[in-house]
Amino acid sequence: MKSQKLFSTVLAVILFAFVSNSFAQTTTTVVTTPKKTYVVTKESYPQWSITPTGGIVFPIMELSNSFKSNGIFGLETGAKVNKEVGFYLRGNYMFMNSSASGAPVGKYIEITVGPRYYFSSVNVKSQLFADAGIGPYIFSQASYQPEDPTAAVIPEINETKLGVNAGIGASLYLSPNMNLMLRTKYNTVFTSTATKSFITASTGLEFKF
Repeated sequence: MKSQKLFSTVLAVILFAFVSNSFAQTTTTVVTTPKKTYVVTKESYPQWSITPTGGIVFPIMELSNSFKSNGIFGLETGAKVNKEVGFYLRGNYMFMNSSASGAPVGKYIEITVGPRYYFSSVNVKSQLFADAGIGPYIFSQASYQPEDPTAAVIPEINETKLGVNAGIGASLYLSPNMNLMLRTKYNTVFTSTATKSFITASTGLEFKF
């Protein structure tokens, strides 16, 4: 319940920033010639954005032996320094159903930062992009008793490991202040025994200011 209230508060702040005209993404210059007057609009940088997202996480390889797909939601802030280059900070909260009967859900919290490269085209406002990130991945799973009553109780797991990710996506133009963001990412978390990998697919509204 507290998480839902926090998310609602953040979303309200985002919407307020969206409707506000306090931040200009473009500069307009009027150019007058002997024959005609032109209005030249030029984008200004840096451009800031915030993007609430939701989607699905797919465990793969070794991790898929222990967990199944489930949901993901998160929040991303970004800074675009020019038309092609940007940087982002992202936080995701992921749920993965356990493959073991009666076992609790496994949860990952991702906090990553990294660069993003946009593929731009003249007169096209929507853009494809590729990005990569690095940061801590926090995994937790409550302790539980296996179905076999003679088996030992599986202890609680709480661990923080370094992870990396890379992926592609698209920022689809909706208005001067809002885009629809689509993306998929390959995530790898390094542990002392083996790497754990999963793929995420998510979408969200990118509010620009």
